[in-house]
Amino acid sequence: MNELYYFLLIFGIVLLFSILQLLKRYIKNPLIIFVTFPFIGLLFFAYVTFSEYKLKQYYQDAFKSPEQIKYCGYFTQYVELEYQSRHSILKETAVLFQYRSDQTFLFSKDTRTLEKFPTIANLKPMQAICFQFTTRYKDERNRYILTDFYIQ
Repeated sequence: MNELYYFLLIFGIVLLFSILQLLKRYIKNPLIIFVTFPFIGLLFFAYVTFSEYKLKQYYQDAFKSPEQIKYCGYFTQYVELEYQSRHSILKETAVLFQYRSDQTFLFSKDTRTLEKFPTIANLKPMQAICFQFTTRYKDERNRYILTDFYIQ
């Protein structure tokens, strides 16, 4: 996931730099500036759409990956995590699953997970569950992506 994020970030910076260079060159003619602003908007719209498409494709690839690991254990608790961002503190809810007495797995309880597995929102502590993930794909927080989940 980090490689995709860095690729899209570098691509966006190069695109913005190129647009600024073009604007500097043609700033003398106001008509060209008014023509380029819709073009710039269209480019940014295309960039955001492409980024969203690649992110969805990344998650779909995780679900289709042949290297799936499946464990059965139990739900331990919902964990409230805090992250420092540039301007504020972000809060995230994660799901803690226990496999054996010494091994736990933490998965994001984000909108993608809730859309795919709606029953994950109503778990009770010590409830028996089975979960599946692949070690090849990770989310934005460098955690494994939950690819299958069901209550036993």
